[in-house]
Amino acid sequence: MRSNKSSAGLLLFRHAAEGLQVMLVHPGGPYWARKDLGAWSIPKGEIEPGEEPLAAARREFEEETGARVDGEFLPLPPVRLRSGKQIQAWAVRADFDPATLRSNLFTMEWPPKSGEQRAFPEADRAGWFGLPRRAKRSTLARRRCSMRCSSASARKPQPHDAAARRPRRLGLANFAAVLAAPDDPRLPDGLDCVLLVNTDRHIGDRVAYSRRLAARLKPQATVAIVDHRRDSPAGPPAAMRLAAETIVAETTRAGYALAAEQAFRPRQHFLVFRRAPGGS
Repeated sequence: MRSNKSSAGLLLFRHAAEGLQVMLVHPGGPYWARKDLGAWSIPKGEIEPGEEPLAAARREFEEETGARVDGEFLPLPPVRLRSGKQIQAWAVRADFDPATLRSNLFTMEWPPKSGEQRAFPEADRAGWFGLPRRAKRSTLARRRCSMRCSSASARKPQPHDAAARRPRRLGLANFAAVLAAPDDPRLPDGLDCVLLVNTDRHIGDRVAYSRRLAARLKPQATVAIVDHRRDSPAGPPAAMRLAAETIVAETTRAGYALAAEQAFRPRQHFLVFRRAPGGS
C-alpha cells in the first residue's frame, strides 16, 4: 500500500576549503546503530495536519538537532520514495557544529519482546559531507534530492572531463585541461591571463586562493572574474551570489587592483584585475 503522507526537511550547505558541503544526520536507535552507507539523510519528518511544509521542515530540524536555522530557504525539487511518501526540502546556507547536536528522544521496546521501553535519540550524530561522499552516505541523495545550490553532481560527468574532450575534437594541440582543487588552482607558472567564470562563489577562502593564483602569474598578467549579479533574473540561488563590492574587496586583499569593469554582460559582473605593485 502506497503512503500518501508527506515529510519536510532542511538541507544545510556551506562553502569550505574543500568545496561545497552539506550537512546530514544519522538516525538513532538500535536498528541503525551498525548501518552507515545509505543511512544518513537530511533532518526531516512528517508534516502535521494544517502545518505549512516549510514550518514543518524548520520544526523537524530543531527537534532533531536542537538548533534553529534562519536564512534564505531555497525550495528543492520534491522527491517521491518507493513507498509513495513525498519529501519536500529546502536548502539554506548556514553553519552547524555537529558536536552541538541535541536531538529529541523516542521510545521503543528494546530488546524485542522484552517488555522494556528504552529511549533513543531521533538522530545520534551529524556531519558535513562533500557531494560525492554524500551520494554514498544518503539514500535520499541517490534518489534525486538534487541541490539547485550546487554546480556539481557525483553522478554526472565532471566538467574537467568535458573540458579535456572538446579541444581534442577541435584538434587544438596547445590546450591542457587541469583539474583544480578548491584551495589550489594547480596552474603552471608564467600565465598571462586567467578567466574565472561562475567559479568564485564556489571557493571557500577566496583571498587565500587568489594569493596562490598570483604566484602563477607574470607581473603584468590579468585576472578576469565573471559571475552572476545579485539582481540577475537567472543564475544560482541568491544566497550564493556575490556582490561586485565583495569580489573587489576580497581580490584587493589578495594583492590585486581593479583595472576595468566591463558592462557588456547584462546578467553578470565582468571584473578585470591586475597584480598590484608590491602585492602579495
